[in-house]
This record gives sequence, structure tokens and C-alpha cells, in this order.
Amino acid sequence: MRPAAAEKRALRRAMRARLAEVTPPEREARSRSAVGNLLAASDLRREGDWMAFASMPSEIDTAPLIAALLAARRRVALPRIDPGTRSLAAYWIDTPDSLVVNRWGIPEPEPDPSRRAAPEDIALIVVPGLAFDPSGARLGRAGGYYDRFLRAAGRGPLRVGLFYAIQQLPAIPVEAWDERLDIIVTDAGIVRCRGED
Repeated sequence: MRPAAAEKRALRRAMRARLAEVTPPEREARSRSAVGNLLAASDLRREGDWMAFASMPSEIDTAPLIAALLAARRRVALPRIDPGTRSLAAYWIDTPDSLVVNRWGIPEPEPDPSRRAAPEDIALIVVPGLAFDPSGARLGRAGGYYDRFLRAAGRGPLRVGLFYAIQQLPAIPVEAWDERLDIIVTDAGIVRCRGED
């Protein structure tokens, strides 16, 4: 196993354990703060359509974010994973009520080809993960789905990580295929990433 891969595996175990300690009331309070920070940032209130994500139980709750965007009459896309092709695609939604839960317990939109969002049509992509560092490096869940999607989207959309502040690490090992984030928003504030290579 590559040294970076072994280090990432150990970090994933540690971060899953850390996230398991977040209580439901703490998740609610931290999520409210993080979403509030994201929606209040003037440079993030850019025009255009957004891609968000529907949360897993251990992640920041994005339901208020999705509701706020839809209430503001923004077009919102959510991701859907295709394990057969190991790819992630985004689909426009009208309401979160239309989502279905996949085998990992993640709510996803139906794969309607007429509602598929082209990456170049998205102005801002909200990205989840297990951890981040100040340079914009992100520790995902090891599938590479978001890295491939971000690479396909190119540098047009703003890449915004949405995390708990407790998910920040001093440094995350980066491999050639890892895609960096531009900005991290947490319950404690906003981190403008340095983009170091």
C-alpha cells in the first residue's frame, strides 16, 4: 500500500470516530452555524445554480441549506452515485421530498436524464468529506467520486467544503488525483484555502 494511502486510511478511522461523538443536539447547533456562515458570506452568494449534497447522519445537516436555496428560487442539483461506473452525476431537484435513499443510507435524486446537471452549468459546488486542511486538501470516504466529478467540472465552479470545525487537520496527504477545495465553511467560520501543491 502507498504510504499516503495508508495514512489516509488511518485518518479516516480517526475522523469517523471523532464524528461519531457528535451528539444530535450538537449536530443541529453546529449545522445551523455552518449553513448560516455559508449563506451569509457575500462572496459566496454568487448568482447561478448550486450543487449541494444530502447529508449522511454524521455530516453537517444540509437540509436547511437546500431549503434556503430553493426558497430563494435557485436551481439546486444533488449528487447521485453510480457504483457500477464508479461515477457521480448531479440532478436538479424541485423538492427534497423526491429523494430516495441509496444502499449507503444517502438520499439521492432519481436519475432522470432530462434533469441531469452539466458540471459547466453549476456556479458553486458544496462538497462533503471526513476532514480538510487549510490548503484545501480534503479527505473523502475513499471512493474518489467527488474527485472525479470536480476534475470533470474544471475550475469554473467555486468548490466549497462544508464541514464541522472539528474536522480540520493540520495537513492531509495529497495524491495526484486529489482535487482541492477553494473555500471551507464550518460552524466556526470560513477558511480561505491557500491551494498549496
